[in-house]
Amino acid sequence: MAGNENLDLNSEFTISNGDKVSLDRCEYYISQIEFTHDGGQVTQASNVWLLVDAFDQEINELGVYDINQLEAISFYIGVQMPHNMQDLTVWPSDHPLAPQNPSMHWGWASGYRFLAIEGLSGTGSADYNFEVHALGNDLYYEQSIPVSASANQGELNITIDANYMEAFNGIATAQGGITHGDFADAVIMLENFRDAVFSQSVLGISEKYQNEISMRIAPNPALGGESSRLLLKVNNVSNAEIQIMDITGKLVYSEIISSTVSNINLPLEEPGAYLISLKQDYQVLVSEKWIVN
Repeated sequence: MAGNENLDLNSEFTISNGDKVSLDRCEYYISQIEFTHDGGQVTQASNVWLLVDAFDQEINELGVYDINQLEAISFYIGVQMPHNMQDLTVWPSDHPLAPQNPSMHWGWASGYRFLAIEGLSGTGSADYNFEVHALGNDLYYEQSIPVSASANQGELNITIDANYMEAFNGIATAQGGITHGDFADAVIMLENFRDAVFSQSVLGISEKYQNEISMRIAPNPALGGESSRLLLKVNNVSNAEIQIMDITGKLVYSEIISSTVSNINLPLEEPGAYLISLKQDYQVLVSEKWIVN
């Protein structure tokens, strides 16, 4: 995504500082994927590397694992050691770490490009060349996203949104710019990927409950130490439970909903992102992200 719109090849979008950006390349590696599930258990995806093209809505098979209820997913942008410094020609030609065209490898001494973004940027219109190729073991950052997903008939689908507009926070774009390496805009952009780009798609209410459930959090985000309230209306749904999970997948609050209308004062938590879900018999009926600043 670019904000609330699909990210389209060579289409301009406006970033937070008001400048215009258009992209014709946005590729990056994802590695060391870990699942937090079933009450805080942690399982790592074995030998999985993804080369993501931002212009594709990709479906990636991550493997077979004993997971019923997913609580969080974490991963790194880039390629971990020692693989980052190994010979890339040892990989089969269809492997993400094999030589790519355009190249995703910087050289034997520096390893892979963790992220390659190319296009145009400028004030008023995107007219100047813009490139960030970010790499380096010191910029190998982890991101963790609270999610809620349940296995269904032996399959568990995890939907992740990537808002690439957020990648440009704090980046100088008025007259383009080129940064290749592990400094300046390369650092800022990988930090933005770590902190702001990824989130779980907000889960809608299943068709079965469209007329039975409504959920709203206000204010959201919660600012300056203020508390939020959860406004919940439920009809014809019994034995439902409100759960709040932090970014690590830890359950920080739960409450059984016994009435048709609930107005819950949410517990004041540490700043961060939380996922609030209404569940029934381990099935998520509706879920929404709650931000505490």
